[in-house]
Amino acid sequence: MDRTTIVMCAFDEEHWQRSITCKALECIRKFTDTEEYELILVDTGPSLDQNVPYYRWDIIKPDKWLKPGDIGFSAAMNLGVKESSPDTKYVVSMHNDVFVQEGWLPKLRKFLEEGKCEVIYPDQIARTRENMKKIYAGKQPQGYDESGLQMMSKENYIKCGGWDEDFKSVYQDAAFISKKDNANLRMYCTTDTIITHLGSVTYAKYGENKNIHKSNEAKILRERYGK
Repeated sequence: MDRTTIVMCAFDEEHWQRSITCKALECIRKFTDTEEYELILVDTGPSLDQNVPYYRWDIIKPDKWLKPGDIGFSAAMNLGVKESSPDTKYVVSMHNDVFVQEGWLPKLRKFLEEGKCEVIYPDQIARTRENMKKIYAGKQPQGYDESGLQMMSKENYIKCGGWDEDFKSVYQDAAFISKKDNANLRMYCTTDTIITHLGSVTYAKYGENKNIHKSNEAKILRERYGK
């Protein structure tokens, strides 16, 4: 079976954030029932006390744990893919506040193997009231398009150029979606597996410069991708 590399990025400034990251990692270990995968955590936040009991690194330690410093979300995801095994065929990009369920990986991989799309992502809970109104009105037929988890072949990841590294803390998903559209990669949302996505944990705070980053990256998004 072809190898899948799961890349998770975390910027954990406090222990409550690292606790969520660890639970997300634990879900992957518990509910991924294939040996043909590797788990890479790109840890860009400050070093935290590893003796805190709920870290449980003895159980959920990633296959590769990268500490590149504060390079931003997009650069971290690209680094994780770069450090993936040479025989990796599929890449999963994952936020650190996403919790998967049993059988999630084969269900996603099936869409790519059968050629139904080039990018697959799961529907998610929870949704906002506005999201639900759009779904009921038939204006959002493919589910929620920033699920915090998406899967594609490594070849197509390279084809679209990976994540735009000018996006360090916000709007990185919107920019990546535009890059995939520009590369003519078909995206599809499936309800065959549904993830739980807390939201606003990865780069949720980003220090004192959060508002500056948000303003700058919003400008880049408009100018570069017309959003």
